[in-house]
Amino acid sequence: MAAFCRALQVPSTSSKDQVQILYLLGRFVEALDRIPKALETCRWLIREAPQYRAVCM
Repeated sequence: MAAFCRALQVPSTSSKDQVQILYLLGRFVEALDRIPKALETCRWLIREAPQYRAVCM
């Protein structure tokens, strides 16, 4: 999970890349059964990028 957080902090990371990183982070924490963190990430994606993939469907 730390690698995802570090990737989000890289100044040159584009908005598009940030959305993809957050999507992957959400899937990762969901697989670890860390549901509150997965829901937090999902809510952010729905708010900021509702058309991205099948966000949390």
